[in-house]
Amino acid sequence: MDLTLIKNIILWGGWIFIVGGTIYILLRGKEVLRLVKGSIIGRLAMGLMIGFFVESYSTLFLCSALLILSANNINIVLPLFVIWLATFIYCWRVMRRTRIEAEEISHKR
Repeated sequence: MDLTLIKNIILWGGWIFIVGGTIYILLRGKEVLRLVKGSIIGRLAMGLMIGFFVESYSTLFLCSALLILSANNINIVLPLFVIWLATFIYCWRVMRRTRIEAEEISHKR
């Protein structure tokens, strides 16, 4: 596969995915935070979400800068991008399961 094509897929796909994913996670995460507001779990969840977003955007900025400098940097960026994408999907799944469990707990009260 052409390096320029891979570069464009990572740049466009990565940015579209992270912006869309951020909006989705913030909207859905707001529900979870509302359910656990004021508790230690709520403060922990907020800290983890902020940390995750800072880390995600930092990684994507770094990958973008490396790819803009040279398409040959794909050897460095591709493993970082794949790890970032897997982590993002894992965090989304954890947040989704947590929201479902928090809703179940709140409905039992």
